[in-house]
Amino acid sequence: MLIRYHFDVTNLSVPQFNCLLNTLCEALLNVNNTFRERAVLTCFQNLQYLEGKFTKQLFRAMFEKISEISFRPAKKIEEDGYKHEQSLKIGKKIEFVMKMLYNVTEGKSQRSSHFDKEEFFLLLRTICHPYVSAKSKDLMLIMRTLTDIMDKQAELNGDNRELTLPAYFLKYKEEIVQYALIQRTGILSPNQTLRQIAKNMLICLGW
Repeated sequence: MLIRYHFDVTNLSVPQFNCLLNTLCEALLNVNNTFRERAVLTCFQNLQYLEGKFTKQLFRAMFEKISEISFRPAKKIEEDGYKHEQSLKIGKKIEFVMKMLYNVTEGKSQRSSHFDKEEFFLLLRTICHPYVSAKSKDLMLIMRTLTDIMDKQAELNGDNRELTLPAYFLKYKEEIVQYALIQRTGILSPNQTLRQIAKNMLICLGW
C-alpha cells in the first residue's frame, strides 16, 4: 500500500522508497524465511499496472539484493561442513515475480507497453546473475518462463510480435554484445560476478 501511495498520491522521499523496496526484496529473496512470501508476490502483482515506472526500480533493487545475499557467509550445516543455498530457489522466486508483474496467474497478461532499453537490461542482468542462474539449465528455465509470458502478452495485444523476447534480443543485440564482450563490464572484467553475468547474457543471446 505504501508503494501504491508513493506513485498515486504523494511521493515518498528517495531514502524511504529505497528502504521499502529493499525490505520487500529481502522478504522475497531470503531463502530461510518464507513467511508471508505469497503476500509479497501479491504486492508485486497489484502493482503491475505501474509497468516501467515501478519495475525499473524493482529490478535495480532486486539485483542489488541478490548481489548482497550472494556474498553472505555460507550457512554452517554441521561441525565440519558449510552449505550455500541452491540458486534455483532464488531463480524460482524471480520467475514468480515476473508472473505476478504480468498477472499471468489469472490467465491473462495486463501489461501492454514495451520494455525500454534500461528496463530490459535491468531485467536481463538480474536473470543472468550467477546466484540466480548458477548453471545454464537454471538460466534456460527462467528464460523459458519469460518467453512464455511475453508470448502470451503478444497474443493478448493483437499478436504484436514486438512484445516477444526474441524481438528484444534482436533490437538490443549490439548493446548486449558491447556490454558482454567488449566493455570492461563483460567477460574482460576483473570482477568474477560481472564475467559470469556477461557469459549468461551471451548464452541468452544465442538461445
